Amino acid sequence: MFIECSPSQPRNGQKGGERLPRKAAKKFGDHIAGDYLIAKSEPEAGIDDDRVAMVIKDVLTDFRYVYPAGRRDASNTVLAMKHYVDDLEKVGIF
Repeated sequence: MFIECSPSQPRNGQKGGERLPRKAAKKFGDHIAGDYLIAKSEPEAGIDDDRVAMVIKDVLTDFRYVYPAGRRDASNTVLAMKHYVDDLEKVGIF
């Protein structure tokens, strides 16, 4: 299973990029996606007043997990990814 999406349109006369070949995910961890969520208002903040969270999703199973973080940096990203997938597992695409 994989998601087919259309390429974005180039802006201001820029030349569009090539489409990368799609590889189907066959097991958990073959293709995961992640991004940071940033709360902008007080009611959206966490218990410890954290306003940043890392959201990670497995594309094949649609399993998602949210990791609250104090800030948006590489160390929080690595910790969240290591918790999401076992250290011994190999992530195909992130």
